Amino acid sequence: MLKKYFIPILIIVMGFTIYLYATTVDIGQTKDTVTGCLAIVPFEHKEIHEGNSYYAYDVDTDMDSTEQKQYIITTPNTTAYAYLVYSIVATVGATLSIYETTTYSGGTAMTEYCRDRNTTAANTTTLKHTPTVASVSGTLIYQELIGVGTAYSGSKNILISRADNEMVLKKNTAYCFELEGTADNNKVSILFDWYEHSSLE
Repeated sequence: MLKKYFIPILIIVMGFTIYLYATTVDIGQTKDTVTGCLAIVPFEHKEIHEGNSYYAYDVDTDMDSTEQKQYIITTPNTTAYAYLVYSIVATVGATLSIYETTTYSGGTAMTEYCRDRNTTAANTTTLKHTPTVASVSGTLIYQELIGVGTAYSGSKNILISRADNEMVLKKNTAYCFELEGTADNNKVSILFDWYEHSSLE
C-alpha cells in the first residue's frame, strides 16, 4: 500500500533557520509497526536489500616477518562504481599498502558473496589473491601499520565508520592491497566490503 508523505527539510546556516519543503512523494509500506514512525535505512543498507552489496575475505594463520600477501581489486569500465571499505586483523602486526593502477598477471579468483543471500545478482568488481605483481606496483595512495602498538589492539576495523573511510574506486582500474608481516607467527585476516551503484548524474 502506497502512502503519500510531505517531508519538510530543516537547514540551519550561520544561526538562521531556513525551511525547505520537498515535494509530495509516494512511499511504500515503511511505517514502523510499533511506533508508527516512518522507517528509514542508511543508503548502503538499502544496497544490501537491492542485491548490490558484496564481500570477500581471506585468512592466513601463519604469516611471517616480511612475508607479503597481495590482493587485486579490478573495477569494470562502467558507471557502476565500487564503494569500498575493508577490515583487517593482524595479531602481531603488518604494514598495509594500497596501490592504484597496478600492473599484474595471474592470481586466483576470490569467492565474492552477495550480502542478500536470496539473490543471484552478479558483481562487476572482481578480486584475486596471490597475483604476480610488477616491481612497481602502481601509485601508492595509502599506507599504515596494522596491529602495531596499543592503539589498534591488533586490528583495523573501519567497517564501523563507512562514512569516514569509504573509498569510491576509479573505474577500469586495478588496485593492489598489500600486507607485509612485521613479525613471525602472525595471524591475519582481511575482509573487503563494497556495494556497486551507478550515479544519477
